[in-house]
Amino acid sequence: GGKGGKDNMMASMMSMMMGMLGKGKGKDKGESKGASWGSSYGPAKGSWGAGPSKGQSWGPYMPAFQHVEPATEEEVEEFLSMHYVEPHAADKLRKLDRKVARVVISKGSMQDARDQTAVLIQRCTGLVSLQEGDWICGGCYDHQFAKNDSCRKCGTPKGSITVACTAAAHPAFENVDPASPEETEEFLAQHTGVQAHAADKLRGLDPRMQRVVINKGSMTDARDQTAVLMQRCTAMATLQPTDWICLSCYDHQFGKNFTCRRCGAAK
Repeated sequence: GGKGGKDNMMASMMSMMMGMLGKGKGKDKGESKGASWGSSYGPAKGSWGAGPSKGQSWGPYMPAFQHVEPATEEEVEEFLSMHYVEPHAADKLRKLDRKVARVVISKGSMQDARDQTAVLIQRCTGLVSLQEGDWICGGCYDHQFAKNDSCRKCGTPKGSITVACTAAAHPAFENVDPASPEETEEFLAQHTGVQAHAADKLRGLDPRMQRVVINKGSMTDARDQTAVLMQRCTAMATLQPTDWICLSCYDHQFGKNFTCRRCGAAK
């Protein structure tokens, strides 16, 4: 009698287990509204396959870039030619919106980076993940968080837009002694590593801007003289209205500086 009872109990348990398995199978086929292992292979809410959730975007937050001047194809290729980056990183920059590419390029040279490919990927990825309210500085094109009321890099107030600077229009160059054509050519002759397009960029600057570029000193120790010269020339065209040039050493100073960072001379 005891053995029969045990057998009956085992049979009942087996029947219950088979029933549970049958219900589980139904769930896998989508017959039940409850979650199951079988149904979890489809895209779930908040997953990559489901699309961006409310308030999120997989592309750049483009309102932040509305005032940015698009980079030309030539500028993108020129930037890439100055650096040793792997093809997948170069392609990532090429495929960005041209305004976003401008911000990547404006971050400056990567020549000192141990892994230039990683730095470029990081720049591109960082701009694609901007949050709503983040902004791009109108003076130096640096990425700013929404909480910042002024640029962390150059001090430009949030919402301020600056156009390309010319020596004739900027008071900072008023008392700068212009460089002569001979001085400019002598400077270029001392740097045989400078490529033709960079040399032409220096020659095309206002002579007073040339003076500031030249007075930054020798580039003979630079690993990439072309990149350094391009960076110097570009900086001359992005001065803010309150920026100033030290008349003692001709170094470029941000408006917030009351003394020269290079030689200590007063503003």
